Amino acid sequence: MNTKFYRRDSPWTIAELKQLGKIPDSVLALRTGRTIKQVVAMRESRRIRLALPMRRWTPREIRLLGTMTDVELGRRLRRTPDQVRNERNRLKILPSRPHKPHRLAHIWKAGEIKMLGRYMDTEVARRLNCPVTVVAWQRKRLKIPAFRRMPEWKLWLPAEDKLLGTMPDRELAVKLGRTLNAVFLRREKFGISPVNPRRQNWTKEQIALLGRLRDEEVAARTGHPAHSVAQKRISLDIRLLRPRCRPWTPEEDALLGTDTDEVIGQRLGRHETVVHSRRNRLEIPSFQKTLRSEHRMAAKLEKSCNRTAKRRE
Repeated sequence: MNTKFYRRDSPWTIAELKQLGKIPDSVLALRTGRTIKQVVAMRESRRIRLALPMRRWTPREIRLLGTMTDVELGRRLRRTPDQVRNERNRLKILPSRPHKPHRLAHIWKAGEIKMLGRYMDTEVARRLNCPVTVVAWQRKRLKIPAFRRMPEWKLWLPAEDKLLGTMPDRELAVKLGRTLNAVFLRREKFGISPVNPRRQNWTKEQIALLGRLRDEEVAARTGHPAHSVAQKRISLDIRLLRPRCRPWTPEEDALLGTDTDEVIGQRLGRHETVVHSRRNRLEIPSFQKTLRSEHRMAAKLEKSCNRTAKRRE
């Protein structure tokens, strides 16, 4: 029976596992009758690295540089891929699979930089024979905007000019199949004011109400928002007229304290704060305080009656 093929499928022993990383993978594969790939897979699965001491390069090892990949040659010579790559670069030996030359940032010429942004990145990469990622990186580093194809220029028809200002620019651009900037520039050329559905024009009757009524009342009558009413009044330098103070009558003073300030204000047509300040000025207790005092007096009378009844008993 051939032990070489028999050992390929046999399980690993403890003695064989202890030799992983201490001797070259090719030597261990020859000793155990396994393939080099099986030895490498087992060593990497256990995260065991090869003991690679620093040693000089021999003429035989130097002749192998460039004949295979750096990873494969490093595995065979028990060296790291970086050591193989550094030695190959020092001797100026090309790799077995040379990469396509990349254009770095400091190699770009003035004529090549002028192409950035004038053509698409894919077109520039094709002309310069470099990856698209390199072209995009160089363009972003120089803060050059990407190339965008402009839409085909079309003549404006009289029917299209009549639609300017009849609807918002964004809706008109979609309807006519033009860009928003084109519609904006065409409208500004003829001096046509824009249309904003959220914004309403002020009439003379609405402006006459500013300052005479409160901003909330003007907003309710005209349909404008309250903040736009205030902005319009301030822009026209119109001050809000305050209503004249109405004198208090004895009948109104008599109602103070008989109910809450809110209810009294609704009855008299005055604000709650005005009623509150008038009641405090006349030193009249609030309706809630009077109720509390009456409840306290009733509770005291009830307690005193209960005490007298107990004494009589």
